[in-house]
This record gives sequence, C-alpha cells and structure tokens, in this order.
Amino acid sequence: MTKYNTGNPVGSSSPLDLYDNAENLDAGINGPAVTWRDRRGQTRKSWAGVESDFGQFLADGSTIEFPTWAAAAAAAGAGQVPMNRQVAVIGDEGTHVDPVSGLTVSNSGRFVMVAAGLQWRSADVLTQKLDAAKVPEVQDDTRRSMGVSKASSGAGSGSVEVVLDSAGVARVVTVYPEEDSDPQFNGLTPNAWRSPQFGIEHAIDGELSSDPDRAELIIDVNGTYRVISVLDSQRRGPVFFGVSGSGSLEPHLPTEFVVFVIAGQSNAQGIGYPPRSPSIPAGVAYQYSANVLVPLVGDPVGNADTASAWPSFVNEFYRRTSMGVVLVPAAAGNSGLTLAASAPAVGGNGVNWTAEGGRRTFAMDRLQAAVNALNNASIAWRFGGVLWSQGERDSRCLPNATSNPGVITEQEYAVAFDGLLSYFNSRIGNEKWPFILAMTGGDDEGIDANALASMRALQREIANTRSQVRLGWTGAFNLIARGLMRKHDFPDGTSSQNRSHYSQQGYNEMGAAMATVASSVSI
Repeated sequence: MTKYNTGNPVGSSSPLDLYDNAENLDAGINGPAVTWRDRRGQTRKSWAGVESDFGQFLADGSTIEFPTWAAAAAAAGAGQVPMNRQVAVIGDEGTHVDPVSGLTVSNSGRFVMVAAGLQWRSADVLTQKLDAAKVPEVQDDTRRSMGVSKASSGAGSGSVEVVLDSAGVARVVTVYPEEDSDPQFNGLTPNAWRSPQFGIEHAIDGELSSDPDRAELIIDVNGTYRVISVLDSQRRGPVFFGVSGSGSLEPHLPTEFVVFVIAGQSNAQGIGYPPRSPSIPAGVAYQYSANVLVPLVGDPVGNADTASAWPSFVNEFYRRTSMGVVLVPAAAGNSGLTLAASAPAVGGNGVNWTAEGGRRTFAMDRLQAAVNALNNASIAWRFGGVLWSQGERDSRCLPNATSNPGVITEQEYAVAFDGLLSYFNSRIGNEKWPFILAMTGGDDEGIDANALASMRALQREIANTRSQVRLGWTGAFNLIARGLMRKHDFPDGTSSQNRSHYSQQGYNEMGAAMATVASSVSI
C-alpha cells in the first residue's frame, strides 16, 4: 500500500514518503491483515499478526486440563492433543500403565503428549513448562585442562554449563554471573537416580553454589542432555533447562591443596561398594600411597581394595572451599587404640596406635614423605588435620562388653587417646590443626551394643573436653535403623565383614559430613 512509491532511501524527508509511511502505518496498526509491506518493499508483521502469533503461542504452551484420566486418554487417542502439549489431570485417584515407561502411575498429575501417547511426568501438577523440543547435539570443545571432550551450556538459567569429560562422564559447572569471575566446577556421580516421570535414561546429580537448589543432568529417552534445577526448600520444581551449543569456558581447578592424614581402623580404610562411590574431578586431589604422590580420581584410596568415604570427602571439601585435597592414608583394619585391646587373645591383630604398636609412627612418617613430595613438585599446601574413625576394636574390651569385658577401662582409652594426640602434635610441630573424629556406629547383629554405646559417649566426652578434637560425624549409629550397614550392598557378605561396617551410602555420608566440618576448621 504505497501510493507514491518514490524509491527514496531511508531517511528521506520528502512529503511523498511521509504520506506513504503514514498510510502504511495505519494499515499495519489498524488493519485486519497479519502482514503489511513498507515503502521499501519489505514485508512486516502487522499488529493483528502479532496478536495472532501471541494467541497461538499461548495455545501451544498452555496446559489442557481434564477431570479424569479416561477423558484425557480419549482426547489423546482422538488426536485432539498436539505433540509436546502438557496435560493435567486433577482429582482422579486411580492408576494406569504409562505407555512409555511401562510403570504403573497415578491418574492425577502432569503429562506430556509424545508419540506413544500421554507420558506421565509427575504426580504434582506443576506450574513449570517442560520444553520437550529436541536440543542440538553438544559440540566438540578444545578445552583439555580438565580432560573435557564436549561441552554445552544451559539455556534459561544463564548460569549452568555441562561438560562431558574424556571418560564420558557428564558434569555440571556453575558459572558465576560476573563476566570475569571464575566458574565453579561441580563433579557429579553417574547413575545418581532414575525417574520414569521424566523419561530418564541416565541421570547425574550435584549441588549448585546457591544451596538448597540442586542441579541435575539427565539424558532423556531421545538422547537429549538437559539440566534440571530442583528447588527442594520450596517443594517446588523441577524446572527444566534445555542444553545446547558450547561457548568458551575454562574450568576452575585448585591452586592450593589441604593435606589430611586418614587414621583409625577398617571404617577409616573403607570396605564399601565401588560402583556407588563417587568419582573425583581430575586435578582436584592427590594421595600419597606406596611411597609416591599420585593423582586421585576415585576409589580405592590407600591400601583398601574396595571403596571408602574419602572421594565423597574430597568432593564436598572442594565444593565448599575450591581448594584441593591431598590424602595420606594410614588406617589399618582391626587396629586398636590401646595395646591391650589389640592383642590377638581378645580378637585383635596386634596392630595399634600406641608407641609399642608403631602405627602412629608409620602415619607421621608417611605424612612427612607426602610433604616432601609436595614440596619437590612445587605444589602449594597446608596441613588440614587428622581424619579419625576408630573405636570398634577397643569397645569390645570395655567393662560392659559381651566379647571381652574388662580388658580396658574408659579411662585407659582416654589416656591412650591423649598419648596419640600428644605424639601427633610433637611430630607435626607448630601447625594449628584439628583432630576430626567420626563417632563409632553400632553392631548390625546387636553384639556388644552396650559397649559400643559407651564408646560413643566416651568419644563425645573426648571431643567436648579437648579443644583440638572436633566431632566430624555422628550418623554412623543411625545406619542400622536406616538399613544402610554393609549388608545393604553385600547381602551375602560374612558376619565379620558386615556387622560393624557401613554401606557405600553410609561411607559417602561420612565423608561429606567430615568435609563439612573440615571446611570450617581446617583452613
């Protein structure tokens, strides 16, 4: 609709062009057509067109509500529900078989229309909209400093990136909003959970820097990577973020490391279940074992050949402090704190933490060797303390024990503890450091339950009356009631292996709890 059509360039002051502009603008704003053509021949979206598109957007994105599952299924079967459209059923207390997962799910809840039919998403009718569109493949990345082979960024949050490391493990990186600030790297453990409601094939979870929000990475049934932010504190969510294309991002790796000695008996060593032990991001940790300082990317730690609490410890400490960890494993299974409790005649193996037993000397000698190796490698370090888990051996020799009553007293145990602490201080020197103690648990078969309770009380008293000692974990005793002792992972394990040892989940909780304490007192 250009009456004069002068062809003059943009910026013309000709009255003829002003007339054409006014005529076109009137048609574009007030006319019924969805487009209009300007005086330069370009097709423009009219106001009517904008209104039409917005109405269609609302129609495409809105949720269709049904009073019953039968009504929703009938509409879907009749082709009345578009693909990727959300459906909500409210108030139907029945169940049905989900066409995608094959699981029995509730009739009420939120669904999305897929090729197989209405796929169940959640029992709660959420306000968030799931973007079910296929996200492009993640792209190759040249960042190699942490072994990254692929990377992708989260759309919608502006703060989440996903990387695939060279081992194929997907990891979430939290990026601070400031342009020049460092990203925070969150290493994640594969197979953290699965859920039919999202059509998840593979899921990984971790924590964002803004607790209590949690980020989870899933690979859906279409092979699409997605980041979910779960808002636990509000009981809302989940919020879905599609993942696409890669930008430039360098990981934040530690430039300073904190050294910890691991001491005690078998739960300090760990005899857990390796598939449930988390991996450690490359470059975050070392261990000094077999007379050499080596990178640590997961279990086993030290002389254990299974799994332990310490990968979880490393990840949590790094998450909280951005500092790396050097572990010096020195624990020994069935070792006693006192000489008498370690005697073979009462079930010990002769290994103990007294001057006669030599274990404490071994631990400090290994610490010194680790420090020498760090200095030789020009690695910045500080001493973070001793991580101690011990007490089962000696508790079975306390006055109220069933196994070997009266071999030692609580006072003798406390004196031996003070002797160990004094020796460590003499070897470590003027460093200020904490002795972080994991409280003893129970016996899964109830043997020596009273004596173990006495040991826990004694450990609490030691922590309360010695300023250098901190309780790092008190949750071991609850593992029995929660069904998380070792037989949870090894139902066919022997009684001697299972009765006083933890499941891998227990070890993971132990490590995370002790790291939480260490992050406050070790630096």
